[in-house]
Amino acid sequence: VQLAEHETELLEINANSEKLHQTYNELLEFKIVLQK
Repeated sequence: VQLAEHETELLEINANSEKLHQTYNELLEFKIVLQK
């Protein structure tokens, strides 16, 4: 039971960090556009 719980948490963490990465890239693009 505990192992499955940890797996779920890890999957959530992975999904969250992926979202953060996407958001960061979008902000970076936005910054580049603003600097032009």
